[in-house]
Amino acid sequence: MRLSLDDWHGYAAAFVCILTFGSFAVPIKCEAARKVNVDPLVLQTYKIAATFLTCWLVLLVDGIEFHLSPWGLVSGLFMVPGGTAGYYGVQNAGLATAQGIWCSLKVIVSFVWGLLIFHEPVRSNRVTIASIGFMIVGLVGMSYFSSQESASEPQEEENPDIIDALLDDETTKLMQQRAPLLKKQTSYDGDETTLATSISTATLSLAEESSKDMESLKSSVDEGLIQFESPEMSGDPLRLRTTATSPTRINEEEGEEPPLIRHFSSSLSDQSDSNEKPRPSRLWGILGATIDGAYGGSVLVPMHYASLGGNSRTQGLGYLISFAVGCSAVVTMVWLLRLASYSIQAKSLKQGWANLPSMHFATVGPYASLAGFIWSIGNVSSILSVAYLGQGLGYSIIQSQLLIAGLWGVFFYREISPNFITKWFLSAFVTLIGILLLSRQHISLDDGQSEDDDGLVDSEYYQ
Repeated sequence: MRLSLDDWHGYAAAFVCILTFGSFAVPIKCEAARKVNVDPLVLQTYKIAATFLTCWLVLLVDGIEFHLSPWGLVSGLFMVPGGTAGYYGVQNAGLATAQGIWCSLKVIVSFVWGLLIFHEPVRSNRVTIASIGFMIVGLVGMSYFSSQESASEPQEEENPDIIDALLDDETTKLMQQRAPLLKKQTSYDGDETTLATSISTATLSLAEESSKDMESLKSSVDEGLIQFESPEMSGDPLRLRTTATSPTRINEEEGEEPPLIRHFSSSLSDQSDSNEKPRPSRLWGILGATIDGAYGGSVLVPMHYASLGGNSRTQGLGYLISFAVGCSAVVTMVWLLRLASYSIQAKSLKQGWANLPSMHFATVGPYASLAGFIWSIGNVSSILSVAYLGQGLGYSIIQSQLLIAGLWGVFFYREISPNFITKWFLSAFVTLIGILLLSRQHISLDDGQSEDDDGLVDSEYYQ
């Protein structure tokens, strides 16, 4: 099989798209960005803004003219809700799981559009379906083995020195809180000996009570009733948290909690109520990734209809401006609808504006903007890949972006457990087999009919 120049352009664009789509999330995973809980719509806005700012560069390309197609708005209706749902999926189901779901679904959706609806020509129906199957199995495998880190990695043991230091610090705080009691238990009648004896007796009583509290607390730590959180799990450098077991069980024989336990329980309860929000269900995250896969596989379908009737101005790079403007219009409408909803709830436009999620310009802004520009390069490449190779093959191949994202996780972030790295690479190998088989199924216009012509080739496609 000899590849035409257009084929080489399509595969080169797909390769660039795989690299950029698989790497664009790296800036957002930096430490500064991970400390901030960013609304999914905010991240999507940065991405669309970068696309809008860079789309005008295509006018520098010879032969590209300014033209807006209403089909760009349709692409935006697929892109903005799908991408926002994808970010939501990552936040609640994890990057590996969410990306594996939407990549697999995008392959299926692209296959349906390209081969079953548009009747794009392929050399063999059976080999194409087998190739798609290989890709889906490989993508699901890479996603599954990438998400096994938390279940397989042993948890770090708590440092006894840190625990003792923290307990000593809390003892000091407790002594300070009970200083008024010490003052009440002492009396001074002018005799220094009597004063010293009174102070000694009160101090000994307080020390014995504090000792009991410390023993109860240490016992609770050992039994798992109270655990230490790592800095990654909490905004504080180190803090205690209680488990689901009620703290009242710690001192049932006495009928009440030790004072030090009460101190921890009340302070943690107050902090939890003020700072922590309930974590959405993992199932909702999976649903978000599913929506992204279903919508995302159709993002560039409107380009096919925009170019019908021989309108070459909206084919390939000519469609980029329509795509960017359409996505920008949709994301603006979403923000306005959100503002209207908040304003109605608060019965105040000013309060509704204040309730909108922060853009985090100082913390997340630079990293999200960089991620958006990297994604924009991938977006241009995906448009070229689909323009040269078709929706079914071109958009399916670029979903192997998960392979690049996984390599980042293996070698840079070391997110994948060593016990699953071999299985992950086996899944990646299966994915590559699917890509290679699928890449051989494309037929350029110069090749004519397919080799086995099993019903997927439409003769009108060549007219």
